[in-house]
Amino acid sequence: MTTYAWTEDGLRRMTEPGGELRVADSWRQADGAVRRLDLHRERFVGSVESCAPGVRAGAFFDAAAAAVPTDGEWFPRVRLMDEELYLDVRPGPPRSPSAVVHVLPPGDPRRTPRVKGPDMALAEQLIAQAREQGADEVLYRDEAGLVLEAGYASLVWWDGDDLCVPSRGLPVLPGVTRTVVEEQARALGMTVREVEATIDDLDGREAWLLNAYQGLRLVTAWVGSEIAPGEGVRFGTWRAALEEA
Repeated sequence: MTTYAWTEDGLRRMTEPGGELRVADSWRQADGAVRRLDLHRERFVGSVESCAPGVRAGAFFDAAAAAVPTDGEWFPRVRLMDEELYLDVRPGPPRSPSAVVHVLPPGDPRRTPRVKGPDMALAEQLIAQAREQGADEVLYRDEAGLVLEAGYASLVWWDGDDLCVPSRGLPVLPGVTRTVVEEQARALGMTVREVEATIDDLDGREAWLLNAYQGLRLVTAWVGSEIAPGEGVRFGTWRAALEEA
């Protein structure tokens, strides 16, 4: 990983910065192509300017995006640490079409679920613990047991021909890939339903995890729950279409 700090003279290479992580965003760049970079920019810049009004992140984001190599596969990350902005240019990690999800007990442990960044260390810790049980991700639930999202991904599932998503009134991140999938569903004339669901409502349903780097992953098991995963009836077609978007 190579890290750059944002200075008056532009991006300057540096070692790992210290300070509090306040906002972060990341995306997949494959041979120069990025899916909906505009949505990543909007989310990051908006979050930075909301929590650190004196920091103007637009020019930084544009410079950071332009600095990522245009050949190969990359997983760049932008960060606000205290009041400073940083770019991490990281090689892309392995990708997988499926995921085993550990269902956490009710009670959302996060501090700022609608801002990406401050809870990333918590997610990393919980996912490391989940791997000891054979899982790849964790699923957050609120105090009432309503499903929210995964540590590093949005959650959607199918009920018949309807695409179901956790209500935006719940404490969930405005996921870029979730937005893309919802837009595609509506363009195809499908119904997108925002719902408040418990884990039992997902029993036997085809469910996906969505994020910018992995794209779509089919949930193949729910560890810590008695529900069964659904078959990936639509998954292959939708994953292929997203890869081409």
